[in-house]
Amino acid sequence: MAKSRFSENEILSLLKDYESGKSIIDICKDSGISMPTFYIWKRKYSSQSHIETRIKLLEQENFHLKQMYAELSLNCWEDQNR
Repeated sequence: MAKSRFSENEILSLLKDYESGKSIIDICKDSGISMPTFYIWKRKYSSQSHIETRIKLLEQENFHLKQMYAELSLNCWEDQNR
């Protein structure tokens, strides 16, 4: 599946705009997406609570931070053993 050019935070922001009363046509026009895309996102993300989505994002960030730490630790260890 192709990677979306919108992050989950951006998608949730667009859905919050809709919930606050902004029309779907305006949201689609402003963000450059089609109406079917908006409805797909609405169906997909309305089933998830905001807490679940936030937890998923934090888990992804944690994974990336652990990778960065491992790479830095390995580089330091290699520098010490030269």
